[in-house]
Amino acid sequence: MAQVLQKGANVSLTKIAPNCNEITIVVKWLKKPNDEIEFDIDASAFMLTHNDKIRGDEDFIFYNQPKSSDNAIELISSQESNSQIFKVVLNYIPIDINKIPIALTLHEAKEREQNFGLLEEVIIEILSSNETELVSYVLQSADIETALILCELYRYNGEWKFKAIGQGYVDGLEVLARNYGVDIESESETLQAEIQSSLPKNPIIIKYIEEIQPHIEKFREKAKVARSKNLNEAETRTEIIDGILQYILGYQSYNIEAEQKIPKQKLIVDYLITLKDKAVMVVEAKKINQILGEKHISQAVAYAYHLKIDFTLLTNGVDWQLYYVQPKKYKKYTSRLVFSINLLDFDDNVPEKLFSISRNGIAKEKSFEVIKSKITALETIHYDVLFSDEIIENMVSIINKKNPEHHVTHNEVRNVIESNKLGWLN
Repeated sequence: MAQVLQKGANVSLTKIAPNCNEITIVVKWLKKPNDEIEFDIDASAFMLTHNDKIRGDEDFIFYNQPKSSDNAIELISSQESNSQIFKVVLNYIPIDINKIPIALTLHEAKEREQNFGLLEEVIIEILSSNETELVSYVLQSADIETALILCELYRYNGEWKFKAIGQGYVDGLEVLARNYGVDIESESETLQAEIQSSLPKNPIIIKYIEEIQPHIEKFREKAKVARSKNLNEAETRTEIIDGILQYILGYQSYNIEAEQKIPKQKLIVDYLITLKDKAVMVVEAKKINQILGEKHISQAVAYAYHLKIDFTLLTNGVDWQLYYVQPKKYKKYTSRLVFSINLLDFDDNVPEKLFSISRNGIAKEKSFEVIKSKITALETIHYDVLFSDEIIENMVSIINKKNPEHHVTHNEVRNVIESNKLGWLN
């Protein structure tokens, strides 16, 4: 009888099927009843070494590269439109590959305004070579994510084990793949990089980058050691997080209140960051090798909500995720991921992100106010802008340039916007 796993649980495939060398991983997704939406969903696998990175692009198995170079993993065609299948030969997996996450992503999610919360559920099944079901896992907790790490195969003490994960990302395959070392760059990101490189840097940020550089190198090395030692949460806080809050983010001891109780709740916040006696940010800490999943995000966001603080920082010492928490009228609150930083995958944008959560960034440059202002502006559609003469004129010009035989008029464009505005609001 197959073992049914809950999110976060794991099982030894070696123990439940000792002589099984070939397995099949089946990924299925079910739409909600009577749902006519068409989804373009892809499964992929990443063959990772001890540092959670691929050795090269050949270790990324997906629709354009369906088989690994060593024939250990193959993405094969399924007769069903709502499933994808991986064939895995365990003995063929190279000895330096320790972990194989299986991911699911939505193609053109932003353009189609889709996310995995629109599905009823995702089902993962592990089958033996004779198609006996060994393990199953059902994911039903997806929300606004457009990429999911469903599960992973990993080696432990000479055994192959399977873990149910269900960790979501809102930025799709490109961000997920880059996290594992795949070199993916979209047109929009190239353009954004060009724009960023052409903009003059704020002198304050330049000075900040110069000041933190030696500390960054120091804590990157400490984080690598901490990972190899698999430090627990208390050790991670002492060895890594405390120092980063002080030496990289610039908070003094009086700015950092540890182990703070939440009034009227049986909850304790790991860190409460205060400036001029005002709480500005919650910091929720996890152990160094903890994968930051939905449970941890919900916990960190809830703490900020109960304390009536706009921002919460979730970290395991390596990954740092900033969330903006917004109370809502018809439900308690919503949260938005502002950015995610990996200190071991350092690029040119990381220092500016660190500066925005630093003591000087918040106190002197009002970075949190800037973030809130931008989010509000991006979330709000102003129809006085949409109906302005400049916007209408540009729309007419673009449409008629692409389709000169149509001769679209200004009033026709206005009528289309008017008739669709309720849909746009949704």
